[in-house]
Amino acid sequence: MKSFTEEYSEFLSTHEFKTVNAAGLDFEVIDSGRGSQTIVFLNGVDMYQFWIHYVSALEKNYRVVMMKYPLTVWKNIDMAKALKALFTKLGIDAPILVGISDGGVLVQLYAKLYRVSGLIMVSTLTVDSTYVESMKKEKFFMPMMKHYIKKTKFEKLRVRLVESVRKHFRNETEEEKAYAVSFLECVGSDEGYRYMFLRAIQATNDITRLEKFQKGDFSYLAGKVLVMIPENDMFDKADSQKLVDVFTDPVVKQTYGGHLGLVMRPDLYIPEIEQFLRERF
Repeated sequence: MKSFTEEYSEFLSTHEFKTVNAAGLDFEVIDSGRGSQTIVFLNGVDMYQFWIHYVSALEKNYRVVMMKYPLTVWKNIDMAKALKALFTKLGIDAPILVGISDGGVLVQLYAKLYRVSGLIMVSTLTVDSTYVESMKKEKFFMPMMKHYIKKTKFEKLRVRLVESVRKHFRNETEEEKAYAVSFLECVGSDEGYRYMFLRAIQATNDITRLEKFQKGDFSYLAGKVLVMIPENDMFDKADSQKLVDVFTDPVVKQTYGGHLGLVMRPDLYIPEIEQFLRERF
């Protein structure tokens, strides 16, 4: 079995990041494929590497976009506005947005503010959740966390990154767990991830400041939303149900694994996404 680093290297041999300036901000973007629908992937914890298998699979029938976020933008409302400017620059009108974890909240915020064609959310939640409520207690520690990330040797941060995610492993095979570790090691091979992670934790903390989404915010997307809930996710079932309940007639699928199931087993997730796209668009 290839390591994720090997797969990522192969992906970059056929896909190139290009700088796109929108609203005075530089996005690093991979824009590939073609079709009447455009699918845009929004990252969790700024790990854009999540999407390489999904881009490769879906670019055969759709235009697909993945990106690295500008490091200076951490307020979610500002990122949504920046994304709107980016999509305008790229000639994208109403994309289908895909988001995982904190990226799923950004997906919802964007869809509330601007028109989209559909949403696909994996292992995420909505603002009205006990998990987001519990995050408010961590605000006190944010200055210390920022200092730690800025000052700690990156080699030590890299180890902490891998160890922090191991706790979310559930019933996956040893091979799948090893592959997930290789994914995290690939992410941590770029020392620039220190600053991506710093941006990401500030953006995640900012979720606690967002207004709760209402069912009416997304009524125009009736039947155009896919919610994928890993069977052993880090979020509890009640919070997953709150996410489902904010939409009208969503397609809900229980999927494999824990919070990194999407990385470990894209062969299980991709067919579900492709079926949703075929049947609803």
